[in-house]
Amino acid sequence: GGNTFLDGGSDIITNGGNITSNTVDFVMNGGSQILSASGNVDINNTGGFLSMDANSLNALTGSLEYNQNDPTNGYTIQNAIDAAGTYATARLNLGVGTWEEAITINKSNFTLAGTVGNAGSNWEPRSIIKGPGTGTGIVVLQDGVKLLTLKVTDFLNGVYVNADGDNFVMGNTWLYAATPASGNGLFLDGASNVNFTGPGSGVNFIKNFGVGIFALNVSDSLLQLNNVDAYS
Repeated sequence: GGNTFLDGGSDIITNGGNITSNTVDFVMNGGSQILSASGNVDINNTGGFLSMDANSLNALTGSLEYNQNDPTNGYTIQNAIDAAGTYATARLNLGVGTWEEAITINKSNFTLAGTVGNAGSNWEPRSIIKGPGTGTGIVVLQDGVKLLTLKVTDFLNGVYVNADGDNFVMGNTWLYAATPASGNGLFLDGASNVNFTGPGSGVNFIKNFGVGIFALNVSDSLLQLNNVDAYS
């Protein structure tokens, strides 16, 4: 039940097999790294994650999975995303809480997954990304990104996916505008093979934006079984 701190220059490296850590907070100081050459990296932290360096978590041919469960004390979603280096697939799980930050995902094959609510709340996500009333909540700049079980609220725009964001998936994610009848809920700007659908990955809700879904030069994509302006 303790915390893990890697001092500067401290590495955890394996040429074969997996790297697993069960801890509360997981903190990596500058110059430290985790590297699995042929296995997976699984950090089962129940608290916060912090890395002083970008690209410090690496599973060269395997999967990378870790958590961000604390929205306080400098434990940000963006810092955790930036820590992902080389991997086959990566998944960052968010706990219950509200993170007041905008996020850019410039990592391919990356899943950002929140915590689901209960039936009484209509399965409303309990991992909340909250804005200052302006800007865009989540910007996606690479292919293979998945947004699952998130609530993005109080931004001018919800989610923006550029032309490099092919194979984008969004499920059970709720987008709420800061100002009614303004901005875009989801702006797909040239991506292809987008899956923005309901059952299976979970119904998406988009509320109060000027444009719910704006798709520009999008091809080979599936957008169905969602609720746009369905909730007050």
